[in-house]
Amino acid sequence: MLSLIRTARVFLLASLFLSGCAIAPLDKAHNQFEQGRPEAAIETLENVDNPSKRSSLLFFMNKGLIFHHLGENKKSIREFLNASELIESQDYISLSEQTTTLLSNDWLATYKGEYSERLWVHTYQMMNYLILGQYQSAAVEARQSLKVLERYPQALKQDWFTQALMGLSFESVGKTNDAYIVYKK
Repeated sequence: MLSLIRTARVFLLASLFLSGCAIAPLDKAHNQFEQGRPEAAIETLENVDNPSKRSSLLFFMNKGLIFHHLGENKKSIREFLNASELIESQDYISLSEQTTTLLSNDWLATYKGEYSERLWVHTYQMMNYLILGQYQSAAVEARQSLKVLERYPQALKQDWFTQALMGLSFESVGKTNDAYIVYKK
C-alpha cells in the first residue's frame, strides 16, 4: 500500500510538471522535492507572492502534494481545496482566451488541469481527511471523485487506487451500499 501511495505521488508530481507550464518557481520546487528537500520546495512556493492566473492551479496542487508528503495534512487540505475551487471556477470555455491562444500560442492559456489531476485532487483530499479522522469529509470527497469518474469514465476506469479509497471513505461513515457499488465496479 505504501509503495502504491509513493507511485501515486510520483505520478501526480510528474503529470503536474509535464503539463506544459514550465515556470521557474515550479521547476525549482520540483527539483528540490525530487532531491529529497520538500521543506525547501515549500519555501520556494511560499515565496511566490502572486502566481500568475495561468499557473495558480499548479501552485495549489504542488503545495498540497508537498504538504501531504510532509504530513501537514491540514495545510494540504487547504491547498487542494483551493485547487478544487479553482477547477470549478475555470470549468468553462472563455471565448476571449481561446481567441488569444489561437492568434498567438497555448502558453497564454490558463491551465485548467487534466482529468486525472482533477481526480487526484479529490484523492489526496480523501487521504488527508482519512488520516485526520474526518470521515464525513472523506466521504464528501469520494462523492466528488465519483462525479469526475462519471465525467471521464473511459480514461479513468483503471484508477483502482482512487476507487478503493472511495469505498473506504464510504465504509468509514457507514455507507456500506455505496462502498459495495464502488468495490463492485
